[in-house]
Amino acid sequence: MEVGENTDIWPDLVQLARLAVNSDSPDVRLYLAKLVRKYRSENPAASQELNTLLKARPEARSTMLRRTGSERVTDPVARSETIPSGLVTEFTSSEPVARPLLSRKLTTDLENLIKERNSVSQLKAAGLKPSSSVFFVGKPGVGKTLTAKWLAQSLHIPMYVLDLARVMSSLLGQTGTNIKNVLSFARSTPCVLLLDEIDAIAKRRNDDLDIGEMKRIVAVILQEVETWDSDSLLIAATNHPELIDPALWRRFDHLFEFGLPDAQLINESLHRFLDRDYQKFEKYVTVLVMMFEGMSYSEIEKALAKYRRAIVIGDATVADVVRSSILPESVDKKDRIDFAKALMDTGDYSQHAVHDLIGVSRDTLRKYKGLQS
Repeated sequence: MEVGENTDIWPDLVQLARLAVNSDSPDVRLYLAKLVRKYRSENPAASQELNTLLKARPEARSTMLRRTGSERVTDPVARSETIPSGLVTEFTSSEPVARPLLSRKLTTDLENLIKERNSVSQLKAAGLKPSSSVFFVGKPGVGKTLTAKWLAQSLHIPMYVLDLARVMSSLLGQTGTNIKNVLSFARSTPCVLLLDEIDAIAKRRNDDLDIGEMKRIVAVILQEVETWDSDSLLIAATNHPELIDPALWRRFDHLFEFGLPDAQLINESLHRFLDRDYQKFEKYVTVLVMMFEGMSYSEIEKALAKYRRAIVIGDATVADVVRSSILPESVDKKDRIDFAKALMDTGDYSQHAVHDLIGVSRDTLRKYKGLQS
């Protein structure tokens, strides 16, 4: 068949080319399998040729597990022999991991965990087992993945991440076996293994809408964690603790909760995310801290990056970008006067402008201005 005879094939070719240039072998294979089925009736020859191509080239040793860390892979071929076939994609990075911004209690707990992991031999000699499995719970963007990387860096071991959502979407029938293989690999290779978004497969088994395969997978995970005894650190992370099977919580040594940053941590994040531009925003710190209350670190970082870009390209001043981001309805009524005062203190807004922005009466603003004089 000439390509011109069927213009509908072009979107398929473009999508296939896009996947190929991104070197995403598993997705290429999945998409090819889809095309085999699609063209089976309307173009049997093309379908057969694609199917032959799939069978002729075995699936690459990659997909579900990715590696991060400062250690570089010097012999990828030899390395792949030790990694579960069909599961692993490796990534390397020489960039140091910044210490995560966390509450004092959580920081102390994590430092104690590091001490334990660095004292494995002493603990075992005393007949004690070091903590080897922890659960991270918190909203997106509060530092769970960054903390896992920081732990791996602190322990001088590589980190692997299992993309559970992707496992489920592409290898549903073999997920239990794949997870067993990954955990066996992590047992034999000192590392930090992060089971991210574990709620994707470790849901409550009393969900009548769930299929039997999912319940068997939960049973596999429970058994594997129950018998976890390794020099590796196993971390499970979730944004939805209410979905997790209650039996799973008991299998982990520690549960660490990651909350949204408080005023002090927001202040610290301003120093980190504004970097060299901090001085430009310094007199707005009080305002920004109040604006960012209830936001995650990733949300704060994105907002500040947006401000910095607008200033660099000359479209706005600091006063402009802050003004454009103030939403009166997002400011709690009990905090509005304090927020208005903080804006007044910058010296960049008139009483009239502050009244229009926040809705605080001009009389209140005049009294505050009078007290300052």
